[in-house]
Amino acid sequence: MPSRTLEDRVEDLVKLAATLTEQVGNLQKELKSISIDGSALGRGMADLRTNVALLERQSSEWKYIKDQLEVLATLKITIALIEQNVDELRKTKEEWSRRAWALAGPILGAVVGVLLGYFLRR
Repeated sequence: MPSRTLEDRVEDLVKLAATLTEQVGNLQKELKSISIDGSALGRGMADLRTNVALLERQSSEWKYIKDQLEVLATLKITIALIEQNVDELRKTKEEWSRRAWALAGPILGAVVGVLLGYFLRR
């Protein structure tokens, strides 16, 4: 093979420099797109932080609501017990009323009998 001349070597270097220049240009475009994606990523992270903060707030609100519902459940049980006690008191009152009238009837009859007897003997 014949030895290469300086001109051939210069041409190869020019081609190599053009290829490298093109590759550097492509790399610069890639870096710009990555930096643009990085800013979009920053906005996405900010949105994510906002959403996490909202979720934490909603979670605390749900915990508060859950606690209130537990209080309401306790109140519901208490009301049911009070209603049961009121029903028992009402039944007791009705029983005592029935017993009083059961006792008052014969006593009233005896009093009327005594009065009739007294007035009829006169």
